[in-house]
Amino acid sequence: MIAILCPLKKEWEIVRKNIDNKEILLEVGGHGKVNFAIKATELLLREPRIKTLICLGAGGSLSSEVSPFDVVVAEKTIEHDYCEMFSSPGNLPQVKGDQFLLNKTETCVNENFLIHRGIIASGDEDIISSERAQQIVEKTQAIAVAWEGIGGAKACREYERSFIEIRGITDNCSGSVSQDFLENLKKAMENATSVVNEIIKDLN
Repeated sequence: MIAILCPLKKEWEIVRKNIDNKEILLEVGGHGKVNFAIKATELLLREPRIKTLICLGAGGSLSSEVSPFDVVVAEKTIEHDYCEMFSSPGNLPQVKGDQFLLNKTETCVNENFLIHRGIIASGDEDIISSERAQQIVEKTQAIAVAWEGIGGAKACREYERSFIEIRGITDNCSGSVSQDFLENLKKAMENATSVVNEIIKDLN
């Protein structure tokens, strides 16, 4: 059984209208790492048949090669705002995306947007300046940033379930983030949902 958690209700509403498999368990995960982790854990305990959890939402680009409306699939989700002062600063919590699902994205192509595979940085912070974006890139080597992924990733690791984070890009982490997010959300989420439709079409 596959479950999809969208962090925000407005993301969920778009996905609900565009997901091909209406039998997929689709719910709102909640804003922020903790809310998302709680919801993911509750879902996995409530529905033990779930074998795969997908975090599907919007994100910001940290790379000049990733444009609004592109889709980023996380090879790894890294918690960028984890500040452990007593160990190496490189020891950030991270979870790899499920390799089987990553492999399935290799055959996904679309003439209207690009699909990127790389690191997604996860943290409870709106990134609204190029300076802050660059700091996160230097810390994580991420190509995109969002809030909730690491919460779901850790829950799935704890309960030995497959996990992958997929983000539709709405903005470039600049001063116009709030406007770009609202204007680009629908198309970005439709694109991200189309990628999910491809990778789950022959799964059950």
